[in-house]
This record gives sequence, C-alpha cells and structure tokens, in this order.
Amino acid sequence: DYLSVMHQGRILQTGTPLELYEKPNSMAVARSVGEAHFFSGTVMENEQLIETVFGKIPLRPGQLGGGDNMMLRPEQIRLHDAQDKSEGVPGTIRRRVFQGNSWEVSVELANGDLLTMELRQKSVPKLEKVQVVVRGDAVLLHGDDEGDA
Repeated sequence: DYLSVMHQGRILQTGTPLELYEKPNSMAVARSVGEAHFFSGTVMENEQLIETVFGKIPLRPGQLGGGDNMMLRPEQIRLHDAQDKSEGVPGTIRRRVFQGNSWEVSVELANGDLLTMELRQKSVPKLEKVQVVVRGDAVLLHGDDEGDA
C-alpha cells in the first residue's frame, strides 16, 4: 500500500508506510506517521555525521529531506545505568509515569533540554542519573512551518 501525506490540499510526500516512517522528507511528514524527536546540530564536513547534544550521530545515507533539524524515532533512544559511561551522554530522569505497557519518561540532558519519550520496558530507574544512548542513524529534515500537518 501507498500513502500520501497532505496538508492544505498539497501532497507533502507519497510512499509506503515504512518509507514515510524511515525517510520522511519534512518534519510535518515525520510527525504525521509517528512520534519523532527533533534536535539541532552541526553537520560535519564529510556530511556523514552530525554533532549534537548526544555527540556525533551518523546521518542516514540517501536521505530525502536534507535540512537543519535532526530527527530520531523513539525506538532509537535508550536509557542505561549512569555507572556505565562507555557510551551515551549523561541525563537526569525528572519525571516517570507508568502507563500500563510503557513508561512516559522525561530526561533532562546536559545542555538543559528536556527529552520526553515513551519507553516500552519493564522498569525505568527512579529519579536519578542515566546515560542516554542513541542507536542508528539520524535524518536531516527541513522545518517547514507552512507544511506542518
């Protein structure tokens, strides 16, 4: 099946559900097909990495969007014990709410940004220090206010 994401009578992108989820061409499309987290960053000279609050993250090859906003999907972000500093960046859990099959967790990052996400895991540490680990690659997208769905 193919889907088209439209806004104000204009088609923003057409593709399979998986293509739209993994390779959206704008922030509006990314938001319309699932939860997404957006962060600013600096694209490195080789255009294969982006420097962010999480450190250097690889950019998805052959991405459609380009732009200046890094998108991560929730399943790419994990929380690890703060004592294991071998990967990730430090964060502090500020809020956690059990929701049956998941937890809604707010983590304050070192730069003061608050990252709120849903975690599907049996337990989440109490209000304490954690390491925030990003898995996989990021997508760069344009922030198109008029195209936001």
